[in-house]
Amino acid sequence: MPDVRILTYLLTGIILISIITFFLTFFLKKRIDFDGVLRAIIILIAVNIGMVYLHMEYFEDQVWLYRMVPFSLLYGPLLYFSAQFLTNHKVSAKEAGLHCVPFILSFIFNLIYLFFIKGESKEQALEIFNNLFYAQMSFSLLAYSLWLLFSKRMILISKLKLERWIFVFMEVMFLIVGVMNMVVLFSKMSVAEESIAVYFLRLVVYLFTFLFMTVILAYYLSRMKLDSNQIVASSGSGVSRIADHLVEEVLSYKSSSLTDEQLIAYEKELVLKVKRDELFLINSLSLGMLAERLKIPKHHLTQVFGIKMKQTFYQYINGLRVAHACELLQQQQSETTLEELSMICGFNSKGAFNRQFKSLIKCTPSAYREQYH
Repeated sequence: MPDVRILTYLLTGIILISIITFFLTFFLKKRIDFDGVLRAIIILIAVNIGMVYLHMEYFEDQVWLYRMVPFSLLYGPLLYFSAQFLTNHKVSAKEAGLHCVPFILSFIFNLIYLFFIKGESKEQALEIFNNLFYAQMSFSLLAYSLWLLFSKRMILISKLKLERWIFVFMEVMFLIVGVMNMVVLFSKMSVAEESIAVYFLRLVVYLFTFLFMTVILAYYLSRMKLDSNQIVASSGSGVSRIADHLVEEVLSYKSSSLTDEQLIAYEKELVLKVKRDELFLINSLSLGMLAERLKIPKHHLTQVFGIKMKQTFYQYINGLRVAHACELLQQQQSETTLEELSMICGFNSKGAFNRQFKSLIKCTPSAYREQYH
């Protein structure tokens, strides 16, 4: 039997990260609906892994204990709920309940099945129970993952920045775990607790879970940093805009220290990286931050905007944000709130979003959406 201490260390790490991340979610100044789903996922993982840990440490002889509650049947629904919230579709209580029905029925079945196990047939009955455990896990994970993979929701989710990587990680993780479970089942390997196949399967699952929780922790830490940057940016944005505008005005009437070839090269690099990396979706993006990202001196970047692009930094960035908003408004359903859309597109407030949108498109975001829905 391989050393189970590795599994214990992984389980301990997952539980600690889950607790830390859960409490971090309450320190955010700006919250979105997706936070509710992530909290549910964090709680589910913490409870699930906690039961596994208790089993390994204190109830090792009760091999059926942590499999009695089919937590695996809740991960697929939570993946679906994530897709719903990320595409701004509300999930009703009835819909949530329907997706939880397999979990409830399986739990009831497990209780009845384990209650009637007795005598000489107990070992064979537990083997059947273990097979059912891995079979239902595989079916649920693969069904939800493949369904969402080929749905139109993936197109909308791909428009997001940070959140999409969490969803993609979940999607890939569930697909891999589901396929591995199927391989173990159809290869006729033993699914007993002490088997080598089950050990390595659990090792992979816990490794993925540890990495996933690390990704969520990094996501919330980045959002907390973004919150703090926005406070600084909002307090200095007015002065910064005036200063940038004055500098550009002066430079537009002076001869540039850069050659025309250098300006063209800088402009191409600017346009490529801003659009490819979707830098315009960063709420706290400033001229200095952009110059740092592009590794171009700030005063050179100012000359590119003033001389080659004939617009200010904020005019260019806000134009890209509004264009991105138009794409989403054409695709998304009417349940999307303008406040959520403004944050997705990089604006710090709904008011700023409305002003820029009306200035460039000559109508309000609501009126624009009505043209397509």
